[in-house]
Amino acid sequence: MKSFKFVCLLLVVQGWQPKFDEWVELNSWRVAAHHMHTAVTNRERKSKEKQRMMRELDEQEEEQEDKQEDKQEDKLEDKMEVEQDDKMEDKMEDKQEDQMEDKMEDKMEDKQEEDLVHMDVDFS
Repeated sequence: MKSFKFVCLLLVVQGWQPKFDEWVELNSWRVAAHHMHTAVTNRERKSKEKQRMMRELDEQEEEQEDKQEDKQEDKLEDKMEVEQDDKMEDKMEDKQEDQMEDKMEDKMEDKQEEDLVHMDVDFS
């Protein structure tokens, strides 16, 4: 013999006699979420509207804060990129200057050697 379990809800109406108490299955069409099929009072409606508006304001403030943080991060990233680019340019310029100096020194040494050779030839 199979046994079945039913999940039920006891409905008790205050001021009524216990003979009117009723057990109702939870999956019954008679059981629904609060205010799903009933009218809401003005006070409850205003309260819910106020809560909704407060949530929307909070969300908007959070979005604005996020946008500001993103802008600040972007500015910092841009600044860092510019600084890195400047450093790279400075390094390249320094390297080019060093190469030019080395070439000039080499030319000067070559010229001095040539002059010495010519001097030796002149004196002999």
